[in-house]
Amino acid sequence: MKSLRRRLDVRSDDSGLSLIEVIVAMLVFAMIATGVGYTMIAALHLTRDSTARQQAANLASQEIDLTRSIDNLFNLVDKTTTETLNGVTYTIKRTARWVSDPNVDQRCGIGGGILRYKRVNVTVAWTGMTSGTPTVHADTLIDPGVRINDPDLGTVLISVSDSSGEPVAGATVTVTPATPANGANSLSAQPAPTDSLGCTYALMVDPGNYDVTVSKSGYVDITQNAAPSVLVNVAKSSASAAMATLDLGASFPISYGTNYAGTVTVPGNLDASFVSTYGTSVQTNAPNTVTMFPFPAGYEVLAGLYNDPATPSKFCNSVDPAQWLAGTTAGVNYLAGVRPPAVAAIPGGTAPTAQVPMGVLDVTMPSWWGSSKRYLVAISQSSGPAGTADPGCGTTSVYNFGTYSKGTTVNKIALPFGSWKLYAATSATGTTTQISVSSITPVTAAVETSSDDIVTLDPRQVAP
Repeated sequence: MKSLRRRLDVRSDDSGLSLIEVIVAMLVFAMIATGVGYTMIAALHLTRDSTARQQAANLASQEIDLTRSIDNLFNLVDKTTTETLNGVTYTIKRTARWVSDPNVDQRCGIGGGILRYKRVNVTVAWTGMTSGTPTVHADTLIDPGVRINDPDLGTVLISVSDSSGEPVAGATVTVTPATPANGANSLSAQPAPTDSLGCTYALMVDPGNYDVTVSKSGYVDITQNAAPSVLVNVAKSSASAAMATLDLGASFPISYGTNYAGTVTVPGNLDASFVSTYGTSVQTNAPNTVTMFPFPAGYEVLAGLYNDPATPSKFCNSVDPAQWLAGTTAGVNYLAGVRPPAVAAIPGGTAPTAQVPMGVLDVTMPSWWGSSKRYLVAISQSSGPAGTADPGCGTTSVYNFGTYSKGTTVNKIALPFGSWKLYAATSATGTTTQISVSSITPVTAAVETSSDDIVTLDPRQVAP
């Protein structure tokens, strides 16, 4: 009996696996299965990526073949397209640049010399690309040869960009013989509007001098010209460059005499000088709103003719408050004059209203023979009388406020800063009868000189 029991006890110890042994076995199996599964998935990804890359390479090669078949290389421009194959979307991006050698870009209208090559770079990307996978690239360099060049004729490359240097598409371009023409002749067909790169061209052009004019509705250049021209000289077997800057004009509203709390009357032919880092642009006839090139730094707006466009070297410093120095005048201690703050706007936008300070005064028209009305005329003086701080004026401005009856008091007329003589005249620019300073009452800071009947309008603030 004891022997049989011992045998049964041994069989009981070997009856099966414990729970821990089962868990360990399952863990080992899971690790092996995961490794096998990951390997299979990686293989599938690799196969799919390899297939997609091969297809992308075919698309890049196809794009290169298409570009090389284009006869007119000026029509070969940047382009992005998509194509879906077997559920995968491919993005094909083409970049085309003129180059003087394979490593140097030459945007149209920049540089000159003989037109060399068109370099084309193609990249293809696709959906589902694995991380770190590079796109497919294909490049080519096309020699235009006789397709665009003629040994006896030339080419004009035109480039139009905006204030930020971005290309302006859709600009109209005309190329006409200049004066002197020096052999230039009218083109049989004008260039097409600028493309997405802001470029266009004139081919097979006779050697000579040409005016290249560009324009686009609502656009102006840095000189406020809506149709600026560039003079180019075309030589045989050469490409001439013509560059222009145009941008969508911004609106600049103006408020005059803002240093006076009430309403003022300004001359109907008043000039407004827009001063920027690029110079002065003069707007005439007391504009309430003007369209200007959108310089990021904006414009400081002055009443009066600050810089005469007809004689750019002549400045009227009197109209610029910043030219008036601190000091004592007629017993009053003044701070230095300060220009009004600049106003700016984005292309196509509207700037804050320009606050334009002016000298303000009341004038009583004198008596004269007859009953007809006379013009109230103001004429600027080249320098202020002794004892005034007038910095001087190199130009002469003649402004009129319309006609009034004799003895009429004209209230709150506004003039640019500086020294002025006022007249009751029979014409809008006349000097029939000078008005005495006894009939002039300044409302803002001013000095009246009775010896010459001159009123000097001062932009400065009284020192505290």
